[in-house]
Amino acid sequence: MPNNLILHKTLLEIKKAIETVCNEYYWEDIVYAGIVGSSLITSKAHDIDIIVITTKIPEDPSLIHQHPYSFLVMNRTWLTYEKHNKQPVGLIPSILFKSLQLSKPVIGNIKDLAIPTITVNKTDWINLQMKKDRYRKTDKKNYLVALLFEHLLRLSPDLSMYSFDKYQMGENIGANELVNELLKYELSS
Repeated sequence: MPNNLILHKTLLEIKKAIETVCNEYYWEDIVYAGIVGSSLITSKAHDIDIIVITTKIPEDPSLIHQHPYSFLVMNRTWLTYEKHNKQPVGLIPSILFKSLQLSKPVIGNIKDLAIPTITVNKTDWINLQMKKDRYRKTDKKNYLVALLFEHLLRLSPDLSMYSFDKYQMGENIGANELVNELLKYELSS
């Protein structure tokens, strides 16, 4: 199951990287950290995506890039649709929760998280629109990924049948034009 990136980086090295970034930003009490996304299932990934859940700090989700790692760090209060509805930040809750369910644990146990029942709802659409607006003119790759997620959410309230590798997911949902655009963009950068 793990790809070449993860084979080159042992879980111990990844755990050390997680602890280092959390110490650097004074984020303590890691409840869970897991590898998510395309870095788990494809060799096309350029970095290793990690979600870190803490008890209370940071107050708002933070995204940190330290090549080859990308960390999304948030406290456990963000594991509800209500929190995302009250304070939209552009994370698409259903995609986030499904990514957590599919994650490979590095620290903690996924069972210790109270991940809500995943249903596509209004909160997802509000956050998706924020993501599209944020990236429309500034980051073509993330804009294309947001369009893939929009297509996915329109197709099905059941996300369990989809891979979260952007290319494979795009092909599975018939969004071949978006996948081709994404491939062209990534090959040119």
